[in-house]
Amino acid sequence: MVKVYLDANILMDILTHRQEFDINSLGSNRPLTSTLSVSIAAYAAKITQPDKIFKDVIDQFDLIPLSVDIVYRSMRGPESDFEDNSQLNTASNVDADLFVTRDKALLKKGVFGKTQIIHPKDLSIYL
Repeated sequence: MVKVYLDANILMDILTHRQEFDINSLGSNRPLTSTLSVSIAAYAAKITQPDKIFKDVIDQFDLIPLSVDIVYRSMRGPESDFEDNSQLNTASNVDADLFVTRDKALLKKGVFGKTQIIHPKDLSIYL
């Protein structure tokens, strides 16, 4: 089983269909994401509640809470963007194998701790 963490921009892709991402491409690997990502996606996509489609999508994820520890670690980096740090630290905290994102700066980083940072088009290589 591969631990696959999906960045907020991938969750947005799934919810808004702005870019293609098939959650079924993960096979039996249940995706991980932060509770922060859920809030970001709902706000950015202007999803009002209750919303059955939103709930059905979120129900497919294992949600990782944004802890006080992660907040403080994210203030220290590794990047200058707090939200990126929150995502990276959350993924690292749960020992995610893969961090899937479209964020070009994070993709250039390539790895954070033991977590590989990859573009969604490269996902099949790792699964």
